[in-house]
Parts: sequence; structure tokens; C-alpha cells
Amino acid sequence: MHTSGWISAAPILFMIVLSLSVPPSASAIEVMPLDYDFGEVEIGASGSTVITIVNYTGHDHIITSIAFTEGSSPDFSLATNLELPMVLESLGLLEVEVLFSPSVAGPLTAELEIISIDSGLKIVVVSLRGGTGHPPSGACAASH
Repeated sequence: MHTSGWISAAPILFMIVLSLSVPPSASAIEVMPLDYDFGEVEIGASGSTVITIVNYTGHDHIITSIAFTEGSSPDFSLATNLELPMVLESLGLLEVEVLFSPSVAGPLTAELEIISIDSGLKIVVVSLRGGTGHPPSGACAASH
């Protein structure tokens, strides 16, 4: 029995092709975090966090509005002054500081709405919450 050596002598090539691309659904900005809990903050004190908005797309993105929705507690505010609308360049990021300064006792919530324009209108909502701890030392307790 005779076998040909050409099959065993031929080099075997395997080609692996990796395609790294942004999926079509990733045309909008990414916002982190989408949910934040300030925990307990004393009345008269404040806590803060930074909301990061990133444009991973290959083109500029227009941010038209960053504002709290109707029904949000007024004890949440933006510490970052923004001139809107603004262009968020490709691969750029924007950091927005949010303050929580409770003025009343109890759990408080707010929603920060970020509106932008890419190939269409995009709306991202960040849920915020916080509670109140004890009043600062030296504060008088209400009398009954």
C-alpha cells in the first residue's frame, strides 16, 4: 500500500480573524452610574457624586439638556455649571457633579435626565436617592 506524502508535508494554516467594532446599537452615550445612593446625610450637611458621560462613538454627540425631572426632590442639585447645548466629542467624556443636601427628614429621590442628539433623540435617566441622618451637632431639637 502506497500513500502520498504531499498531505502530511503540506503546512496547515489556520487563520483567526478578530473583528473589533462598536455594535450598531451603541450609537448613544454611556452614563455611569445609572443608579446612585447617597446613603444617610445629616440635615444641613451635603454629599456629592460624579456622573460620568462618555461618548464611545466615532462621531461628535450633542448634549442638549441635563436636568432633574418633575417630582425630583429639590435637595438634589447640580454643582457643575454647564452651557448647553454642548458638543461631546468622539471618545470624549463629561463629568457632572451632583450634590445631595437634605433639608427635611426622610428618604428623598430624584431623577437626572440627560438628553442628547445622535442619529436621533436619546434620553438617559439617572436614579438618585438619599436619606437623612441625625442633625448636625449643636442643632436644637424641635419641642412638642
